[in-house]
Amino acid sequence: MRLFGKTKAVGNVEAIEIAQNINSLSAKNLALDIVVSYVANIFSKTKFKFNGNDAVNRLYYFNRSPNINQSAQEFWKTVAYELISKGEALVLPLNKQFFLADSFYREEKITGDIFKNITISEWISPTDYKREDVLYFRYKNKSLESFTSTLWEEYGNILGKLVTDQKKANQVRATFEMPNKNEIEDKEFQEKTKKFVGKIIEQIRKDPVVIIPTSQSTKYDEQGTGGSTKSSNSSYVTDIEKMKDMFINDISDLIGVPRDLIFGGKADNEKNYNLFVETVIEHLQGIVVSELNHSLSPVEFKNGLKYSAKSVRYRDIFSLSTSIDKLVSSATFNRDEVREELGFDSIPGGSEFLITKNYMKYGEEEKK
Repeated sequence: MRLFGKTKAVGNVEAIEIAQNINSLSAKNLALDIVVSYVANIFSKTKFKFNGNDAVNRLYYFNRSPNINQSAQEFWKTVAYELISKGEALVLPLNKQFFLADSFYREEKITGDIFKNITISEWISPTDYKREDVLYFRYKNKSLESFTSTLWEEYGNILGKLVTDQKKANQVRATFEMPNKNEIEDKEFQEKTKKFVGKIIEQIRKDPVVIIPTSQSTKYDEQGTGGSTKSSNSSYVTDIEKMKDMFINDISDLIGVPRDLIFGGKADNEKNYNLFVETVIEHLQGIVVSELNHSLSPVEFKNGLKYSAKSVRYRDIFSLSTSIDKLVSSATFNRDEVREELGFDSIPGGSEFLITKNYMKYGEEEKK
């Protein structure tokens, strides 16, 4: 079984070392990475829209190539991952490109925040940036922040207990039969015996195979520990898997991801997916769209210009065809409004309202 990069079975000592690493970082980071990566992957499918005349130029960076090193999907995946895992993300415009900052310091001011010490890969910004010159996203999830800062220690204690139990389960216990009483009382013999037993213990700790010499006057007998090493290691691996799943369950609940989507369950996944998109992905889309609209000038805003995002919900347009027909033919909505709701672009003449099954223009009298 492959576990954390191991491709073959490991001994008890290696298993304990793995557990100690998990206790400090791995279990926490692995579970967090699994859930956050899933959310980021779905979010990266987002396509943004702009209703201005220069939409093609603006959306080129957000929907195709934000910078020379990343596609739009790669870029938005890293932004979403950073936003959820750290609670904030800073995107810096440089030479008509957009880059995600690896680190920065935000100095809050009532006259406008200032961003300092910005680093992108090995590049360090020589200047500070004003709030209006950057795209700054914030994701507030106090439950997730509280969980990651306080409860990991409790899970670490549980995992520590598993390690302790594993040590006990695979402990080597043995009896060493001593010679007659006269030899035991001999100090020189006692010293030699002490060194002999010490060497055996040291070899057992270090080497997987140890040959222990015995004689007629000395015997070594290893005692059972209530189970084989194989079954004990198997149980240990199972415990670690359960611990990882426990982390995933908790993080999924805090972020709002249905567990079946993470674990690959088949129970009503379409409903779970759409619920997840509605509550999590569209919330993240709202954060990004709000910031993009914040970057518009007052004149652009007054002229009705705005950014928006296409939903990544799964919708079967054929199963919705009857409902679409009723909405359009009753002039309740025009075709562009319905297309926008379904995630499609507008079409020529789509803003006109139609009425009756003949789909004539709204307000036009039916010809006799």
